[in-house]
Amino acid sequence: MYMMDLDYILMELTASFILLAFAMTGGESSALAAGKTWGTKGYDNIESRPWDPKSPVPEIFFKAGKQCNPHPYKLTINQPNVCITEKSVFLLVLVRSKISHIDRRATLRKTWLSPGLLNRHFPEHNVVPLFLVGSPGNNTTAQSALEKEGTLHKDVIQEDFIDSYRNLTLKTTMAFKWARLYCPHAQYVMVGSDEVVVDVFKLIPFLNAQQFNKDVLNQFSLCYLYPCCTRVWRNHPKYSITKEDYEGSAWPSYCSGTAYVAHSNVIHKLYSMSIDTPAFFPDDPWIGILSEKIGLGFLDTHESFAGISHKQSVIKSFTSNTYLTSPVMIGVTDYDFPNSVPEALRRVWNIIMDHHQNNASKVKAFKNRYHQELNETYIDPRKLRHMLEQEIYYQMGYSSMVINLIIIAFLAFLANKLYSWHIRKSNQYLGKIVKVGTKHL
Repeated sequence: MYMMDLDYILMELTASFILLAFAMTGGESSALAAGKTWGTKGYDNIESRPWDPKSPVPEIFFKAGKQCNPHPYKLTINQPNVCITEKSVFLLVLVRSKISHIDRRATLRKTWLSPGLLNRHFPEHNVVPLFLVGSPGNNTTAQSALEKEGTLHKDVIQEDFIDSYRNLTLKTTMAFKWARLYCPHAQYVMVGSDEVVVDVFKLIPFLNAQQFNKDVLNQFSLCYLYPCCTRVWRNHPKYSITKEDYEGSAWPSYCSGTAYVAHSNVIHKLYSMSIDTPAFFPDDPWIGILSEKIGLGFLDTHESFAGISHKQSVIKSFTSNTYLTSPVMIGVTDYDFPNSVPEALRRVWNIIMDHHQNNASKVKAFKNRYHQELNETYIDPRKLRHMLEQEIYYQMGYSSMVINLIIIAFLAFLANKLYSWHIRKSNQYLGKIVKVGTKHL
């Protein structure tokens, strides 16, 4: 516990110095906010690893020229100051959204990305959510509505490339670049899509623990992994790619683009390598190529995802009786509910909240009963252990592994102390009896 507090304090101090330095470069931020060309700002010249002949990635991607993919698009809507706060940014959430998905964004603001909910439940973990979109072209009505939405909620960012599904690679690069320029001090960055719902009550503790992972600076921390070497689709209606764009027959390892989380150090490396790598669609395996060139690893957390394919039912996964002790925390809704994503997002979120609220009630009831019995009568250590087993395992029904372990450790410690005290007092009493008896001999 104390190590966690010390780490948090050090994180706060480090972020404060970075924020101070970042604030001193306000002129550059203002220029970018005004809509000037991004160019290659924030680009760090990092070297690619040598090409491995055993790699499924064609050699041309390793020999591409420097800054062959500069991403020279302009910001038309920006929120340059959302990361400049008194608290360090624990998690920057960048949601790739389509301009017409107004209902999805509205739903996400009322569910897992609600600022009120995040501030109330995680006051020490600053989470900054933003929505990334492209341009509607000549549709001035859509553009005007988007600008009003951005002004109202202060969570919309837009670049001037055409907003389309096959431009997701540009939107992903936009996410990396914005994180690098406007929120470089964030500890973690999450990139995802607007059909995803996340159990933040599981995600934030999970990421909190990941900061002690020695590989956190060089791997994806949350990833639905497609390991090497999945087949390249040439005639797929959604994910097809021509041989001119990618001549290989298989992909390297990569994370599903539905949602992934990485330390900001990883995101900055991905952005810098993206500038030196020819881009194509789909964006997921393209990020796999960037990762291979950099030498990044993957923490495969595919069990944390539900609904990512037709083989998984998102509702079934989240309504399971063992949900709270399962690794599931990411729900992908558009496979099961392609025509009603906003309603599916609300439904899954309500299920998540019911789980945690019911579990909190069980924990509170257990604590009240325990304290009442503790105050009313002396508890024999064996009775304490029996109550522990009965209350935790039977009444709470394996509802929360983490809470169970904490309570088990505390009560076991208390039982041990009570038992030791009981033995010590007994020995003292027996000692007095022996001493008195010796005097009379």
